[in-house]
Amino acid sequence: MKKLIYIVSSPRAGSTLLSNILGGHSAMFNVGELTSINGFINSNSRQSGLFECKCACGTYFLECEFWSKIIDSVAEKLEISPSKINTKVHTRNKNFQSHIFLRSYLSELNLIATNTEEAKKASIHAFTILDEVVRESACSVLVDSSKSLLNLMCYYQHKPDDWELKIIHLQRNGDAVALSKCKARIKQKMPGTDYYKNLAGCLHYNSMISKYLKNKIHKIVSLEALCENFPTVSSELAEFISSPAIKNISLEPATKSRCDIGGSKSVGHGDKIYNLNLDKSWCSQMTISKKLYSKLLHAFWAN
Repeated sequence: MKKLIYIVSSPRAGSTLLSNILGGHSAMFNVGELTSINGFINSNSRQSGLFECKCACGTYFLECEFWSKIIDSVAEKLEISPSKINTKVHTRNKNFQSHIFLRSYLSELNLIATNTEEAKKASIHAFTILDEVVRESACSVLVDSSKSLLNLMCYYQHKPDDWELKIIHLQRNGDAVALSKCKARIKQKMPGTDYYKNLAGCLHYNSMISKYLKNKIHKIVSLEALCENFPTVSSELAEFISSPAIKNISLEPATKSRCDIGGSKSVGHGDKIYNLNLDKSWCSQMTISKKLYSKLLHAFWAN
C-alpha cells in the first residue's frame, strides 16, 4: 500500500520544515507543494517566480533530471501536453458570510471536491504524478506540503484504492503566523501586510480544517511542540505514519538529493542540520491593541 502524508495548515506555520524533516528519511520522499506544479511547468505563478522556476535541487524545474522524467511520463499517460498538467483546485473568494457560517462554507467546498470535473481531474493528475514519483524515487511513502484544505478534500474523495491518506494538521501560534506572513509579504513587496486581517484569516482557516477533520483520522502537530520536544513528537509521527520501514525520524541532514517544489528557500538546504530554534521576535511586535484583538478573536473562534 502506497501512503501519502498530506500536511494541511495555514501558510507560515512550518509545513516546509516538517515536510523536509519527514522527506529526509530514507523511506520517505518529499514532493513539496504539489498544488504548485502547474506554475512551475509553465513559469507563470507567483511562487514559481519566487523560486526562479527551480526545484530544491537547484536546477530549473523542467531541466531537473528527476522531474523531467516524471512530467514526460505523466503527460504521456494522461495523453495531454505537459503544460496541461494541473493538480490545483480553485474556489471562489471567501466573503463575510463564509467567515461566520463555517458549516455552510465547508459544505460548499465539499460539493466542489465531490462533484466538479475540476476536482476529479486535479486528483487524477495528482495521483498519476505521485505514482511516478514512487517509481522514480523507490519510496512508497510520499509527503505533500500543499496545505490546501480544498485539495485535501478532493484527494479524500477521489483517492485510488492503492493509496492510503495520512493527514497531519500542523498548527502554530496564530500571532506568530500573522506577523510572519506580514514580514514575508513586506520582503516580497506584496500586499497582505495587515496583521489584523492575517490573524483573522489564520484562525478562520484552522477552524475550517478542524471542523472538516473532526470525524477523520488525522494527527495534530504543534510547531512549538515539534521544535521544543522533537524526540516525543517525532516518535508520535513515526507511529502515526505506521510503516515498517519508518521506526524513527531524526534531524540528521538527508543523504539523498532534494527535489521538492516550493516552500521556504531557507529550510533544510544542503547538508545543514535543521534549525529548531523558533524565532520569537514577533512577541516584541505585539502591542496592547494587537494583544486585545488577538484575545477577542481567539475567544470567538474557540466558540
